Amino acid sequence: SKVPAVPPPPPQAAAAFQAGPGPFCMLPPCRLVCVHANGVKLASLSSREIASAGRQQLVVGRSMQPPALWDALVPDKATQNCVSREHFMIAARSVVMPGKGDRTAFFLRCLSPNGLVLNSQFL
Repeated sequence: SKVPAVPPPPPQAAAAFQAGPGPFCMLPPCRLVCVHANGVKLASLSSREIASAGRQQLVVGRSMQPPALWDALVPDKATQNCVSREHFMIAARSVVMPGKGDRTAFFLRCLSPNGLVLNSQFL
């Protein structure tokens, strides 16, 4: 199944992320859930999610989550090596939106030389 397209961030959000090492806000309690893995029946897995509780950013990669998660989601070891030790990061910043006040904007940054595919687009 295809993940719904995400609209581009407003210019204020992009500017906040590019602003550099300004403060990130705490990620709200949320879960990052795997919705597709080639050849894996996700419904049969006991764990296919990563929690964000109490973090300013969430880094996903082979060295960042338990090996059992990657063994379940990517059973082929050769393919598993395509996932970097630190593959991508999700962070949140508070952004002032004209007429809307403070909002939380989420940012995805690829940390891997292998790249990242989001909504069928290679980043």
